[in-house]
Amino acid sequence: SISPILLSVKNKTRIEELEHHKGAVRSLLRVGNHVWSGDSEGTIYVWKDFKAVEKITLSQPVYSMVFNERGETVWIGSEKCIFVVHSKEYEIIHKFDAHSGAITALISVEDQIWSSGDTAICIWDSNLPDCKKLSSIDLDYKISYLMVLTSTIREATIWGCSDDKKIKIWDIKSKRCLATLKGHKGTPSRLVYLGGGIVCSIGPSDSIIFCWKVKTQELT
Repeated sequence: SISPILLSVKNKTRIEELEHHKGAVRSLLRVGNHVWSGDSEGTIYVWKDFKAVEKITLSQPVYSMVFNERGETVWIGSEKCIFVVHSKEYEIIHKFDAHSGAITALISVEDQIWSSGDTAICIWDSNLPDCKKLSSIDLDYKISYLMVLTSTIREATIWGCSDDKKIKIWDIKSKRCLATLKGHKGTPSRLVYLGGGIVCSIGPSDSIIFCWKVKTQELT
């Protein structure tokens, strides 16, 4: 989609279509009472009350975004590199090489940022100014999407979509893969936590949605 479209959660009707982007909108992020939208041409708009209040221009396309509340920063995944932008002043305060391809997956847990998009997951210290790499997990497959369950490192698990048509689950503390979920005939692209201990995995290539029990990793 070129323009972000707002829908009413209650009655599923269109409220507003926000026009400004010239490229395809690839990422949306809520930061407080603002919404950030990033597109394929490297333009980010910050919205409040359906109006664009700020424009940020990067040198590369936007694939993913995540808000790091502790550092008041937004981390932006682009082509091989990560941009770090101040969430209130909208200034680019850091840029560094991170992966060999497009960074389509970013998540934030306490003072860590996890990123992927190729055959590695990198874990970064979100504290400025260094943003140094803490560790990495080498894989035999590509990760296109990551989701964290629970917001504390002590209890968190990371769920990921891999290009071998599976869902992977890691323990965030030990970095060990806890489970591999099979079922999709195509590459899953998104994970959504529905509450009540249920996660949905969405596969656009096979048009199938699976619902998994978090506790047992079994289908509902």
